Amino acid sequence: MNNLEKHQEFVQKNGKEITGINVSVVLSEEENKQTDLKFTFGWTISIGVNQHDHGAYRPSGSGTVNCGRGSEASSQAHSDAKKYISGKDSLFNDRMRKCLCNDVAKNFVLANQDLHSAPEQYVGEDPCHNCGGSGSNSCYSCHGNGKRSCSSCGGSGRKDVQKYDHHNERTVYSTETCSGCWGSGKTRCGTCSGTGSITCGTCNGGGYLYCSYTIDGNAERSTTWLSENSDYHVWSDTFVKNQALNIIYSINDIKEVDAGNSFGGCTFFYAMKGILPTLQFKADVKGGSTYLQFAGRKNLTHDAGGVYDPAVWSIGQKLGSGDKETDIEVLAVPAIKSIVEASETKTSLDLVTQNWVSTDIRDAVVANYHELVGQLKKASNKGIVSKMFTGLFKNAYLLVMFAAFVALLLPGFANDVSGRFNLWNYSNLVDAYFNGYYRLFGVHQELSFRMQQGLNIAIAIFTLWIVHQGVSKYYWKQIGKFKTFIITLIITLAIPFACLTTYWAMINIINYKFNVEHLLLGGSLFASVYFFFWAFAKPKKWYIKPLAAIGAFVVIIGVQYALMVLNGPIDIEALKAGNAPYLKQLSNMIMPAMQYILLNGPEIILMTVLFTYFATRRRFWLNTKATVSEYNSPVLLKSMKMD
Repeated sequence: MNNLEKHQEFVQKNGKEITGINVSVVLSEEENKQTDLKFTFGWTISIGVNQHDHGAYRPSGSGTVNCGRGSEASSQAHSDAKKYISGKDSLFNDRMRKCLCNDVAKNFVLANQDLHSAPEQYVGEDPCHNCGGSGSNSCYSCHGNGKRSCSSCGGSGRKDVQKYDHHNERTVYSTETCSGCWGSGKTRCGTCSGTGSITCGTCNGGGYLYCSYTIDGNAERSTTWLSENSDYHVWSDTFVKNQALNIIYSINDIKEVDAGNSFGGCTFFYAMKGILPTLQFKADVKGGSTYLQFAGRKNLTHDAGGVYDPAVWSIGQKLGSGDKETDIEVLAVPAIKSIVEASETKTSLDLVTQNWVSTDIRDAVVANYHELVGQLKKASNKGIVSKMFTGLFKNAYLLVMFAAFVALLLPGFANDVSGRFNLWNYSNLVDAYFNGYYRLFGVHQELSFRMQQGLNIAIAIFTLWIVHQGVSKYYWKQIGKFKTFIITLIITLAIPFACLTTYWAMINIINYKFNVEHLLLGGSLFASVYFFFWAFAKPKKWYIKPLAAIGAFVVIIGVQYALMVLNGPIDIEALKAGNAPYLKQLSNMIMPAMQYILLNGPEIILMTVLFTYFATRRRFWLNTKATVSEYNSPVLLKSMKMD
């Protein structure tokens, strides 16, 4: 088998493996040439002065030169750098010589070298730009006054108090002197501990900022080459440039022409010769002809001329056509799979860089792939708005019904709900917590006000970090940093609110009597409304929905009638006039429950919106992931951010 037949068999076999179909390629016009090349390469030593900022910390250690101001340190460093540039001090040249060896071939693959810094560091200091060198600033919380308006009473000195008189069954309202400020309306500032000034955070109270300058050296690599004979393939230039340092592995007869010759004490030069074998074929493919080009001892592909374009495009054009089974088959083809993965991971692909498949075909395949991704994303959100609105009404009513059950079961508890901790005064709690007034249920009372404030902030930051780790690890899909932070913040704020609300409810529920009768009678109305709409929405066929609604209505009437009979004798005339004792009793039960629901309205709305949004998004995401998983394509899952 001659060289032409060997390459033709390779091209056809390789094409079959990566496309799954027979690739029709016929090679002819073989051209084999030997090109003599000469390389010159070396490193130029460059010297530079770099500045390093150290903030409030003064650099120390061996080689430290204290120069006064920062400008004086810069001037001294630039002055001393001249001895390295002129070659009077051979420090960086000596370091470069240690990187080189006697083997020119090994030196050839050596890239740019970091020669590190000279032993001296030139230190300067300048007054802090934030405090002007004083080391302190006016307190931002109290504006230098040392006192702040009391957060408990709002600066009035008195607080409104309401208590429930269980003996007389009434709520008593009164005012009393604020215990937080003892009636003055002012409290000591927790940020500055009453001094009116705080330590400058820029210089840590030292008044000065420090910088240093170092003299750094680098060896920058450069390579030139030329052909010593005119009979060579014109594309050899491109091959040599593309291969860069790797060209040495494709050259024969390596000789050291010149080694160790220096220039000005700062630059090292080497030169070498080699032979570059080049090979070219004409390739006839479907729709025309092209050229295949190889080079080097191992026949590295320089340019395959896009010989696989017709085969790859005959498959790739079907991608994103709207047929799921076809898309699955196309994504399973090795060539299509490699092109898509390289595009999504931003990596190079030999199939394209060596031009087995042209960039035009690659871009066309990638465009079709993005069309498929767009179709799947569009399908994943289809119907989500209607589902979200339906979920809002359903979840809102379930929370309303739960609130009504609580109010009916514990009427006394519901009557006192206006005095509980709620969403409207949550901001006051947060403000008091971060200013050190909230003392963690009496713990750490011996700590100073400033230390308590720092402890509270540390606990809040630690909690935020813990929640952030949990969201990053356990959230059901990949989200960006901003969304992760927003969700973390919501959960972090919700935790203390939920805990304090639950704590308040638990310690107060034991003081009230349970009224099961009210729960059964009044709760049946709320449950009946939900049952009616559930029965109407349950059937899939539209003509069954009215029948289901009628059946549900009959059941509701039957239940209410049974409860009315159990409640006592029925006065038909009073019932017709809407003046029956049962109806009055039912009305008296429902009204306090409705008032309780209104007072808890903000929490109900907030919980409904958050729960509905995340629950609906998660349900649609899981359905979409199940659909995308059927394509058996990890890169498609990655593109959909579902991996």
